[in-house]
Amino acid sequence: MRRLVRNYTDELQFSDERRRYSDLWFGCYASSVLDAQRQKITKEELCNPHGFDTYFKVLEDEVWDAGDVDQLIPCEGRPGIMLYQHSVCYFEPSNEFVMEMKHGETHHPVNLQWLWNGSLVQVGPYPHLVITRLPNWGWKLENVHVVMLFRDFRSDTSSRR
Repeated sequence: MRRLVRNYTDELQFSDERRRYSDLWFGCYASSVLDAQRQKITKEELCNPHGFDTYFKVLEDEVWDAGDVDQLIPCEGRPGIMLYQHSVCYFEPSNEFVMEMKHGETHHPVNLQWLWNGSLVQVGPYPHLVITRLPNWGWKLENVHVVMLFRDFRSDTSSRR
């Protein structure tokens, strides 16, 4: 597929003819196939205005309040670990990390900076977040403490699958 797309783009560069509809369609299709295989997040995606839903990992045995059980979801592929939605986080283009807390929660670090290299993100003094591509083309950032899921721009909620 890559060779076919490379040949197609080379052909367009040396052709003065206007693109036909079929060429445009193929270009869009080929771009989407290649984008689906991409495993590194772009800075634009990381700094998207919709942010990331942030979940803290909690051991199922350590849930203290029965009222919290309804707010927990299973951590996919990790039996015994539940996810508690904590906040919505934003990676600002100025390298500032911003957390929008749930109502009533006010204790969190402020003025955190982030560093990114394409496959890892470091937020303040915390463990690196490993970036993985989800089957729905979204992104998951994860370390030993948290899971961050790319928010769906259509509904402003993350898709867990």
